[in-house]
Parts: sequence; structure tokens; C-alpha cells
Amino acid sequence: MSEVLRSVSEKDGTPAASGGRPDYYEAWHEPAKTYDELEGSLHSPNYHSAVRGMGGGTAVQRKKKKSGGGKVLKTVLLVLLCCAAGAFCGTTAAKMTLDRAANSAETVRTDSKAADEGSRSPANTVLPAEPASSGEELTPDEIYDIACRQSVGIQVTASGYNIFGQPVTTSPVSGSGFIVSEDGYIVTNYHVIEYALSGRNREVTVFTYDGTSYQAAVTGYDQDGDIAVLKIDAEGLSAVTVGSMDDCRVGNTVYAVGNPLGELTYTMTDGIICALDRVITTDTAFSINVFQINAAVNSGNSGGPVYNTRGEVIGIVDAKYSATGVEGIGFAIPLDDASRVIRDLVERGYVTGKAYMGIQVRTVTETVAAYYGLPRGAYVDYVEEGSCSQRAGILPGDIITQIGSYEIQGRDDMRRARAGYGAGDSVEVRFWRDGATMTVTLTFDEEPPAGIEP
Repeated sequence: MSEVLRSVSEKDGTPAASGGRPDYYEAWHEPAKTYDELEGSLHSPNYHSAVRGMGGGTAVQRKKKKSGGGKVLKTVLLVLLCCAAGAFCGTTAAKMTLDRAANSAETVRTDSKAADEGSRSPANTVLPAEPASSGEELTPDEIYDIACRQSVGIQVTASGYNIFGQPVTTSPVSGSGFIVSEDGYIVTNYHVIEYALSGRNREVTVFTYDGTSYQAAVTGYDQDGDIAVLKIDAEGLSAVTVGSMDDCRVGNTVYAVGNPLGELTYTMTDGIICALDRVITTDTAFSINVFQINAAVNSGNSGGPVYNTRGEVIGIVDAKYSATGVEGIGFAIPLDDASRVIRDLVERGYVTGKAYMGIQVRTVTETVAAYYGLPRGAYVDYVEEGSCSQRAGILPGDIITQIGSYEIQGRDDMRRARAGYGAGDSVEVRFWRDGATMTVTLTFDEEPPAGIEP
């Protein structure tokens, strides 16, 4: 592991159903319900995510009424009639759509030919002489020279076939990242690579400023902290110099570098630190400590570096606030806080010391609670054999309503509460069982590399 990783300061299976299922236990099903659309929310500024729109919020799909057989037949006939006439146009459109994925799984390159034959780099030219942070104040153009060597573009591609059986490659997610070791370790956000973990035939490609592309492997990730580490097969890369938030004050100038919209590669924006020690919840992570910036960040900036005026990276772009009439509210994870997580992901592939209960739960919604006469909380579906929850006496069918000082009204609250503890911590857990409220003391286990959530 490189000196850069060593220099970062530290601050710090398949579930098995348990026996002893109570007599009253019976799986319930969610009654029919309606959803309200979200108007404004914190969202992670990735690009064309399959689970996040560019405008933020959560897309809720409603079932459409089934159309009559006649309309279906007309549609089929129309498609058949248009196939021949639209073949040329369709091919052209497909080519235009797939041009951005030219450096994906089908044409990944690891040599200088990528620069000669076209790439997603803004300028396929030789980089300036090797820059380095001297610890002194730098000009914006000097910082940009450093950032171009240290930051990368990230693209997740999915391969498959269209309805005509033709191979198709799509690029639903683009993001940013930065190099933390000379031998190819790269830091980004978990939500940037989340799509690559959720299905087959999906690959992660990393682009450097000179136009070279690399197929990347996911070394590890921490969903709770929205951090992921990638590894590419490369040597002699320019790793970032790590700065400390201890020296940062509100009003300090900062620079964000990334790939907004997945197209405007290597864009640098400037601003100031607007606030320190904000705690936010995004659509993939809970209770993340961040600092607020007004440097413009947009879809595609996720995972990119935030530099101070000495050319040191102090943060990871994580989220922006998206709502009508809201401008210039972005958030970045302090690299100080992420250092231990990054080190664990590089060395072990998972984060050590995380609290683990060994149970699987689902949310008792307000509708479910009213329908079945149950309290709001987290309904225990499974208890892992030998886990701390089983030792404490928690059984399938229990409804957890409180963990320590955290009130529990569902699965998300369980994750939020668990994030406030570490392995070995003891806490009182309150739950409902067969009409009675019970309290037990539980000592958290350590989460294994592939644990159950929460």
C-alpha cells in the first residue's frame, strides 16, 4: 500500500431462520396503498442512475390499466410496418447512444492508442510537467494541473440484447473518483458503482485525463458511509495528497473536480466551505457527517475530489440538495472521516468494527400497523443462528420499537441506529411480542464481510 494511504490520518451469507418461532407468528403482507411523489430531496449527484432521476427524489411507478387486445394488435402491426422504414434511423440513433460507451467492455484499452483514436478526454494532449503539492498556496490553474492527473471519470456499463436480438451496451451511470495509490486504487462513492453490483453483465470502466481507459474491479464498499474503492491494473499513477479538515474554516476556498452530466469531463468549479459538521441522509446512506460547499456539483460529480488551496484533497463530493428555487447547496464527505474506511476496504475488502445484529427485518408501515393492529417498528423475519440477537432472546415475529435512544419505526431506522454503535457495544433493545412490550440487553457482534442488513 502506498505512502498516500498510510498518510491518511485515523480518527478513530444466507440467513438461517432461528428456532423458537412463537405460536402467534404469521407472515403478513402489505395491504394496497398509494404513494405520494417527492418534490425536493437530498440526492446523490450521479448520472442517469437506474434508481435516481437527474432531478432527485424517488421515482414511483404506478401500474397502468391493461389495454384491450385490439390496441395490442395494432401496436404490433405498427412496429412491424415501421421496422424496415426505420432500420437506418434506428441504427444511427443506436450508434449515437453507444458512442459514449466506446471505451466500455467491448473496447477497453490500457495503452496510449485510446488517446490517438478518440476518447472521452476533453483534450487528448500530453499532460503538463508532473505537478506536486508543496504545502503552499497554489493558483487555480496549478490546482487544475494536479487534479487532472489525480481525478478520474467512472462509467458503469450494462450489456444485453434488444427486442430484435441485437447486442446493446448502455451506460446508465457515470461518476467521478480520484487516485489514492500509485498502483491503481481509486476512491469514489458507493452509489456510483451500486448499479454494477445489482446485476450480471455489468462492468466498471475508469477513464484518465490522457484518454486511457481501464476495466476496474470493485475492491470493497461501505454503503452506510457511501464509500467505495476500485482497483485498476496500472502503475506509476499520480496519487492525491491528503489534506486535513482540522485546518479548514467556513469561508475557505475549495475546488471541486469531476465529470458533470457524464459528458463535461474534467470540469473544475470553485466556491467556499459554507458550513462544517452537517449530518445528512441520502437515498443510499444514513447519518453521514459532511461539510457544505457552494462550488457547483451536478450529476456526474459524485465521488470526485474537493481540493483546498494547497492542492490537497480534503473531501469527496457526495450529494447536493435538489428542489425548486434551491441553488449552490452541495455536500462532501471529509477525507479525514473516510480514511479508516478506505484503509479497511483496500486491505480487507470490508469495514471492520461495524455493529451487527444478525437479523433480517422489514418495516411495519402505518398502513400495516392499522390493518393488523400492530405497533410501528421493524418486524423481525429471520434471526441468524448464534447471533447476538438470538443470544439476547429476540425471535422471528418480534417487532423492534427502540434501540438505545433511537426510536424505531422501520428498517431504515434500524440501519441508522446501528450506525451509531460499534462491535462490542451493549445497548437495550425494546420490542413487542404477542401484545406485550419486552426489553433485553444486546451486545453487538462485528459485521462479517457479507452480512445481513441491518
